[in-house]
Amino acid sequence: MEQLSGDDAPSVASLATTIGWSRKHLAHRFGAFTGFSPQTYRRLARFERLSAAIAARPREGLAVLALDAGYHDQAHMSRDVQAFSAMSPGELRRRLLPEQGGVRED
Repeated sequence: MEQLSGDDAPSVASLATTIGWSRKHLAHRFGAFTGFSPQTYRRLARFERLSAAIAARPREGLAVLALDAGYHDQAHMSRDVQAFSAMSPGELRRRLLPEQGGVRED
């Protein structure tokens, strides 16, 4: 799981080849263990990195934070933020930052 969550994570196909499984078998086993597909897990890990970066660097622009979290562009970030939080990136920022009225959980 660690290999799929990092910024430089290999593709699912590459990881499957490395451990000697088919991509389909890896996805099945991974899903049985985590409840997520490998791709969804990667997206969640990237979203968590983004959330942590927003909280740690509140004055940084969202485009920079998106790139630092591993997103290729702001559109991919916006899609994941909406999917996982049902908020826009700006709304998420306001919710995460106490000075914006949000609640920060450390």
